[in-house]
Amino acid sequence: MDKINVTYARICSKHFNKGDYVRNLKHELLGYTPRNGRVQALKEEAIPLNHLPLPRKEKDNSHREFRQEQRRKKQLVESVLTGL
Repeated sequence: MDKINVTYARICSKHFNKGDYVRNLKHELLGYTPRNGRVQALKEEAIPLNHLPLPRKEKDNSHREFRQEQRRKKQLVESVLTGL
């Protein structure tokens, strides 16, 4: 697993829902957009739930079965080619 330095780690806004942000009515009414792009602050209880990476799969029987099937196909092709 990759190591993450939590001191400098950041999560981008695409991982949060609109309801995860604190509304700033002043900014909304005046149409103000800060230069740094940070329009809203996150709520303290906000949890990133969108666009999460898929968990890594451990090698299981399905991978083994896939390799076995590939070997069977290869043997079949070789037997057909040697029979010609």
